[in-house]
Amino acid sequence: MMRDTVVVDIDGCLNYYPNPLKMWAEVLLNLDSHNSKRAIEKSNDFNLVKETYRKSEIFKYFLPRKGVKEFFEKIKSRGHHILLLTSRNPDKNPNVESLTREWLDKYSIPFDTILFTKNKSENVKQGEDKIIMVIEDEPDFLDSFDGLNTEIVVFKNELNEHIKKPHFHSVSSWAEIERLYESFVSK
Repeated sequence: MMRDTVVVDIDGCLNYYPNPLKMWAEVLLNLDSHNSKRAIEKSNDFNLVKETYRKSEIFKYFLPRKGVKEFFEKIKSRGHHILLLTSRNPDKNPNVESLTREWLDKYSIPFDTILFTKNKSENVKQGEDKIIMVIEDEPDFLDSFDGLNTEIVVFKNELNEHIKKPHFHSVSSWAEIERLYESFVSK
């Protein structure tokens, strides 16, 4: 049976990433705010910062974005399936799956399925489910979703502000996503 599905990334969509990554760069590399932004834009610095960040357990302290829980409750009450699709890597941090589930539980964020994968585009295909929309913030993954036959919602941040595609919907809040969702399901 085909399910109406909303696909959502975790870091940057459910929480306030990349701001915590910038703070991590400030602490790890002893940088000021301006230089921490530059560090996460340079690939070598970014890889070092992201590697240590992902191996840590700091993300369990992140706060969820305002409105995400309420939006998820609303769409679940309508029978829609929520697929969380994250590139958090259990190979790099064996605790990442349990920490992620504990964080979701701590904030009572409802979902149906969670996949930990670096190949997000392979897991987002129309067919078995009807994908209503994909909510993502990571530039590389956004590019890989470009050819999908669904709505792509970009959670704006400093790392993806250069992405400007006419069929991508850029948002800054879950209230904006809720309005888009209503327009998508009413088509």
